[in-house]
Amino acid sequence: MRLVSLAVLCTALLLPGLAEAQEAMAPNVRVRVGEHGGFNRVVFDWRTRVPYRVENGSNQVTVHFERLATLDLSGYRHNPPPLVKSLASRPDGGELAVQIGIPAGATLRHFEHGTKVVIDVYAPPINAAMAGDVRPMPAMPEKTAIPAKPAEPAAKPAG
Repeated sequence: MRLVSLAVLCTALLLPGLAEAQEAMAPNVRVRVGEHGGFNRVVFDWRTRVPYRVENGSNQVTVHFERLATLDLSGYRHNPPPLVKSLASRPDGGELAVQIGIPAGATLRHFEHGTKVVIDVYAPPINAAMAGDVRPMPAMPEKTAIPAKPAEPAAKPAG
């Protein structure tokens, strides 16, 4: 019975420290962002391949990486692209959850490129309601040709 109590006590004392040690050993992952023709890109530069999954929301997407890490967001903070409204991370059990704020109606593409995970954010299509407010310019009336005035004969010099 004492052995079981000792095991429970050791587990209770070591588990919180183990979680902190895992977080301290978590790799530092650089995050790069950029604007490209028609979309904005977020790249997570992992050193090794890390499985991930993506959950879409209306104004945000959450990327769940199957490993803890510390994100270097200095590039995002220095020059955030317009379609990436926010970028924040938090530990989620033994995983890393990254929340990316996006405009309502934006579409995503995500893929791996070697050890990197790439998230592309595409601008939402023009809202149909907004498109209904756009009115075409009225047609310009056809111009009627105005006949050119005949040239005046040159004045003859006096004299």
